[in-house]
Amino acid sequence: MHIIKGIIAILTVLLVTFNIIPKYNFGFGTSLVLHAQEPQVIVYLNQIKSDTYPEVIVYVTVVDEEGKPILGLTEEDFVVLDDGVAISPDLLRVEPAASPKLKMVLVMDNSMPAEPLEVGKISVSNFIDYLRTDDEMAMLILSDGLRHAQQFTSDKTTLKNIIDSLQPEGNFTTLNEAIIESANVIKPLSGVQRAVLIVTNTRDNVGRNTDEEALAAINDVHVPYYIVGVGLRTQGKADTLQQIATSSGGQFAPLNTVSGIEGTLVDLADLLQQGYKITYESPTITNSTGRDSTPDILEKKVVVQIISPNTQQIAGQDSRSFTPTVRNVHVNLPGFENDIVVGGNVHFTPEIISDLSINSVRYLVDENQIEHVLKSPFDYQWDSTMVDPGPHALQVIAIDKAGNTGKFDIRLKIVPPMQVTISSPQKQVIIGKELLVDARIEALVKLENVELLINGEPVGSDSRPPYEFSLDTSNYQAGLQKLSVRATDILNRIGQDTLSIEFIEPPVLLSQPTRVRNLWTSLKTTAIWFAVWGLIWALALFMLLLFLVGRRSKDVSASCHMEIHNQGNVASRFELWADDPLKALKFIFTLKGIPLELQRQPVYSGIAPSGHRATPDMIQYSAEAPPLHHPVDVGREGVTESQPQGERKGCGERIAQVSAFARMASVLAEILMAIGYFLPTSIGTPVRKTAMSMRRMYSSMRRVEQVQKRVGREMEQFQGSNESNDDSTGQASVSDSNKTSPAIVQTDIQTHTTQQVQGHTKPSYLPRVPDTPPHGLQAGPDGAIGDTIEQNWTWTPHIDSGERLAVRLLVKPIKAPWLSKKYDFRITSTSVEKEDAPLIFEEAQITIPGLLKFQFYLSHMIIFTFFFLVLMACATLAMGIQVFG
Repeated sequence: MHIIKGIIAILTVLLVTFNIIPKYNFGFGTSLVLHAQEPQVIVYLNQIKSDTYPEVIVYVTVVDEEGKPILGLTEEDFVVLDDGVAISPDLLRVEPAASPKLKMVLVMDNSMPAEPLEVGKISVSNFIDYLRTDDEMAMLILSDGLRHAQQFTSDKTTLKNIIDSLQPEGNFTTLNEAIIESANVIKPLSGVQRAVLIVTNTRDNVGRNTDEEALAAINDVHVPYYIVGVGLRTQGKADTLQQIATSSGGQFAPLNTVSGIEGTLVDLADLLQQGYKITYESPTITNSTGRDSTPDILEKKVVVQIISPNTQQIAGQDSRSFTPTVRNVHVNLPGFENDIVVGGNVHFTPEIISDLSINSVRYLVDENQIEHVLKSPFDYQWDSTMVDPGPHALQVIAIDKAGNTGKFDIRLKIVPPMQVTISSPQKQVIIGKELLVDARIEALVKLENVELLINGEPVGSDSRPPYEFSLDTSNYQAGLQKLSVRATDILNRIGQDTLSIEFIEPPVLLSQPTRVRNLWTSLKTTAIWFAVWGLIWALALFMLLLFLVGRRSKDVSASCHMEIHNQGNVASRFELWADDPLKALKFIFTLKGIPLELQRQPVYSGIAPSGHRATPDMIQYSAEAPPLHHPVDVGREGVTESQPQGERKGCGERIAQVSAFARMASVLAEILMAIGYFLPTSIGTPVRKTAMSMRRMYSSMRRVEQVQKRVGREMEQFQGSNESNDDSTGQASVSDSNKTSPAIVQTDIQTHTTQQVQGHTKPSYLPRVPDTPPHGLQAGPDGAIGDTIEQNWTWTPHIDSGERLAVRLLVKPIKAPWLSKKYDFRITSTSVEKEDAPLIFEEAQITIPGLLKFQFYLSHMIIFTFFFLVLMACATLAMGIQVFG
């Protein structure tokens, strides 16, 4: 059988070669070259090999419209396009050859009756034996459904075992689904011959996928489908399978009996192994300048066409893209390394290692091509003066005949062939003095001559390093002169550098009287400057002291400790207000260091004059009085009770011991505060904060000392009093809180007088009765006090019966706060809760010391005087330098 097929193939080649008969194909798997008419030709480009690129090998299979192979084709029948460039037939080599490695998908219908299925299993097993050792097959088994029986494998035993294990099952055939799935399996494959074989006895009878969907999947993959129809009973089934096979370029073999299956599959095995091998050399495309335009090729496209001998038209074609095998090209420049210093003419001789011959070498500086060499040994001499001196990047690119490239990159430092630098230690020269000039010259070759020029005229020369020149300036005019050093090397290249130096006239010597006059003028100028600077600094010092005095005056104050004793039998709040006849004081009532809220509304009118007892009807709360404010919650703090005499004495001794230390701290705080004002903010601020802390410590000690004294004095007054009244509403008393204020003032209350109005009770310690009403109260008809109180007043929190509340009264001078002075003032209090409560007046006298000269003025004057003297010395020194040079 095989011998007969071989004889037929040889005869066919001979007949076609000598044009004895036209080409024509017939039979399923048998090919003769007899052509009665122009049939449709289908080309399958199975594989492209580029291992020896630029040599390319293409494997193709050519079949007619019935899927039968066309044999006997030569170079004249093919046209090959490589990236659009037609390859000349003289450069093509076409020869019959077995097709490349085959990868086939077998779709076996498992729903056939037992007899055709058994014959089909035997025939497929024999077909597997005809496959070559490197051919691979995958299997899909279909019936009512579809399953993947085997992935691609070349193990024939495994494939035959799967076939032998098949048994009839199912009543339906999902053929269209199997066609679509086989297309999905074989589509990703490349570089091999691909095919699909289907063995079935019917068309699709499930309807999950339509025939149109199956045909679309076949056209998308461009793979021949070979279908063997076994025992078809209706022509409709054969027509559908015929359409599927021919649309893909495959074949359809309808068999009415199962006996012809084996021969049909054997013929198919022979058909799949027949084809052509086309060999050619891929061209390297160049442009008009000879520069390679396709180095580093990533992908190329090959098109194979079959030309009809009668019409010279394209009868069929196929195409495929491939990536050429990249070959390494190594380039090196012996003797060159990164950051090498070069200048003048530089010679490049590249060393290139490549598997293929080199077509050209390109030289680029800073990515700009400077030369393209097309002949071996591809060396080049470059004039580096074409670019500016400095760092540059050199790149050498070698390209072989396949378009593979190799690159060599290096950094160069370009220097001029000659570099001249002129210098002189003198920027000015007095005419008649000697001028020294040095020249530093860097040259790549030996120097011929070095000249010194003034304004372009040579005045000296030297031929040996070091190049130093000494010039006599006696014969030159005053003004700016240009000095140049010009060097010439043995290649007659010139380098030059220029320097400008000022020539000045010699100084004129002055006589003795002239120098005395100049000295006197300079002294007068210095004195004037000294006076101006002194006036400016004196004014600045005065303004600063004035500012500091005003700022410190705000801190001048004194404080009084005040106790309010509720002698009534009910809890009550008390109204407090203070007044002085000169209107020179400002009063602030504080509780626990928090100022009590001030009220400015009139409280009552119609107060009886002092010295007369008023009836309850004479004191009335004003209708405009403000509503009661929420009392301050102070708890038991500020409420005092009696203290044994012995405990007070022990406390007083301890207070006296600490008081001495506090006074010393006060003096130190004043000095630190004065110094802090003249230091930078970053240093002065912490110093001033420390001084303020020391001041607060001293102020606290003063308060403790004054409270102790006041408590002792009040206790003596209460012990000497024998009067008591359970119906009284309470009274307020003022006492010394301490001997000195929180700052630097001293409080001294010399007079302590209390008067009670509009009631039947007076304090037992009342020494005298005032002759005039409180300030702001005017005497009305019959001695009654008319109008309203205008002084600020406030309310205390509730005080329980028999309890005392400690309130501090802060007194600040309004006029001339820097003067130490005694002030008379009066405190008025009455109960808020009881309408017929008496009005209690308490008069006192307090001394507020002003600013002490030693504590403030002296320290500031010393510091400012020191800085003033330093600045005056600097100004005098600067003027002396300017005048006397």
